Amino acid sequence: MNNMLPEPISMTKAIGLYLVCLIAFIFSIMAGLLAIVPFSLCAVIYVFAGLILQRLVLQDVISSHIIYRSIYNSSSTKINVLIFWPLRYLFILLRVL
Repeated sequence: MNNMLPEPISMTKAIGLYLVCLIAFIFSIMAGLLAIVPFSLCAVIYVFAGLILQRLVLQDVISSHIIYRSIYNSSSTKINVLIFWPLRYLFILLRVL
């Protein structure tokens, strides 16, 4: 049996995905301020972008780092990053570069 593990995401894709999520969130805030969309949609976009980044980017960072592999570190990091993703992913991506 060959255990095929998915390939880790490249840094360019991770940075690109972060920028797309950040721009989508900024545009949703601007649309909310102009009363084009309700602010509840901004909150949904914020959480959705955090979940996308958590699933596609953070999973590779945690699984490849020895210190972050414990259950406590993994769960606390995921919750922290989900809530504060605009800043946390910036710091994570800069640290990995």
